[in-house]
Amino acid sequence: RSTPLYSSAASDVYKRQLEDYKQKKSRLILEPAEVLSDFNRALIEQKLEKHLTIFYGVIDLERNQLSYSNGGQFPFPILHDGVKASYIGEKSYPIGLFSQASYTGASLSLPEHFCLLICSDGLLELMDHPTMVEKEAELLSLVDTLDLSTEQFISRVGIDETKTELPDDVTVLLIQR
Repeated sequence: RSTPLYSSAASDVYKRQLEDYKQKKSRLILEPAEVLSDFNRALIEQKLEKHLTIFYGVIDLERNQLSYSNGGQFPFPILHDGVKASYIGEKSYPIGLFSQASYTGASLSLPEHFCLLICSDGLLELMDHPTMVEKEAELLSLVDTLDLSTEQFISRVGIDETKTELPDDVTVLLIQR
């Protein structure tokens, strides 16, 4: 089977959950650990022997709260709270590999202004440091301000989109408030 079928399993689950939420039938989409469990079941049932990694978070802007769950995402997301940057999340199973996998939900209070960076592990392959510990420390040090733009971050990592050969996919999501 091809990748489109693999990605459509999670997509179909998400679309159903979103539609149920819009119709006020269910609030499941607001429960990150439950969403990841549903994604995992859908991929396992399709027997594709593929997996995905995902950090699923819901930001409640009224309560300044982030509810999240990690499905094998590495490196962990980085949150800059206006004082310092730190990793959030914990090690967990990827989605679609293990039927017995369980996902835990967590939440944290967000300050009025914050910067949240989520990136794929392909970014780590571009870093020159010899150890993962050094790469993680460098990545953390690059998120040193609330005013960081995606373009600034990519430049700090040393990626020139016109010249840099990418060994793997590189995905960057930056959320600021």
